[in-house]
Amino acid sequence: MKPQVLKLENGVPIAMMEMPGMESVSVGIFVDIGARHDPGAQSGLAHFAEHLFFKGTSTRSARQLSLATETLGGSADAFTSEEHSCFYLRGPAEEFAHFSEVLLDMFINSTFPAEEIEREREVISEEISMYQEQPASRAEDLLSMVMWPKHPLGRPISGDEKSLRRISRQHLINHTKTHYGQKNIVMAVAGNIQPDVVVKTLNTLYGKRLSSGRRPALRPNPRRSFARGPQVQVENRAIEQTQIALACHTPGRDKLPSLEVMRLLSVVAGENTSSRLWNELREKRGWCYQIDTDPNVLSDTGLFQVFAGVDPANTHKALQLIWKELRRLAEKPIPKSELDRAISYSIGSTRMGLESTANAMLWIGESLLFHREVIDSGTAQERLRKVTAAQIQELAAEIFTLANCGLAVVGPDAAQADLQKALKEA
Repeated sequence: MKPQVLKLENGVPIAMMEMPGMESVSVGIFVDIGARHDPGAQSGLAHFAEHLFFKGTSTRSARQLSLATETLGGSADAFTSEEHSCFYLRGPAEEFAHFSEVLLDMFINSTFPAEEIEREREVISEEISMYQEQPASRAEDLLSMVMWPKHPLGRPISGDEKSLRRISRQHLINHTKTHYGQKNIVMAVAGNIQPDVVVKTLNTLYGKRLSSGRRPALRPNPRRSFARGPQVQVENRAIEQTQIALACHTPGRDKLPSLEVMRLLSVVAGENTSSRLWNELREKRGWCYQIDTDPNVLSDTGLFQVFAGVDPANTHKALQLIWKELRRLAEKPIPKSELDRAISYSIGSTRMGLESTANAMLWIGESLLFHREVIDSGTAQERLRKVTAAQIQELAAEIFTLANCGLAVVGPDAAQADLQKALKEA
């Protein structure tokens, strides 16, 4: 069935997708605030707050929250991105009212106990260490710093050890009280449940217990040109493989011709095993085990990212080949057969992904949060079918330039000047 937008008595909109025949239901709350809104001194604040919502309410301890979900076969999760936070539960459809009550209890009644804050501070510290010690994750963090220097988007979502220690209980309370209000949230429900049941249940549970909320200030226009050519950040480590993270700035959602053009550009370039980068670097030359593209489109900016792990001896030539393939997309339109394959892949993978109630809930919730409407899969498919090779080439030509490019490398014996030269000579 097509998704629809409902509204609660308190004005909070709900993206709803009824999925008859499914065994589960997923319910989520999306907040229009993320890591880029954190104060510099308290970088990681939104992420820290996300963790604390699971640590106790006025009626339940952290363990009781877990038991209330998992005893009935459900699961709870959350995440923080650059621009939004999400809290959601999934479980048997007949327990929708119960899972909704648990989710809203966490969201509305969390108390942020002081002892839990200190325990979770250590947990997040371990999380930060874990990602820093993973070369691929570290390369991704360095890439953000390269692409958005001295901007909130250049900081890790979880912050760093110093900023983590500066976040107090009062910071967490002020953050959530100020921003986690009705003007800043949408809800989403997907699964084997009827819309009238959803509205009745959530109206009963939700009431008018939230403040109106205040939208966070946004430091705009972080995209910049690197006039002297590609910016490069290197971290030398005595490891067996070099991690390459390459990116180019993209327009944001407010300027992008369409998300579908970006999606197809990514599919053709490196999103699957029939893509150009996969074929050239892995299948033809055996230079890598994995290579991926990942477009990250935000409200006013974005990145088209390429990630690969290669033997240190192949770093320069792999980097040059990646850049040549990206430039080839900018210089020549893709054949119709390649475009058709990319469209079919995108439609098929989206359809299969939406067979999960959790994926469907995330799809419609983020659609409502970012676009103020629910873009159903049928509409998305039609938009994909209308994309032309000329549109893909035009976008590639706009973003794949050396003045728009940054590189982060983690590996042994990597030299910044040599890598910058390799890109320029590609």
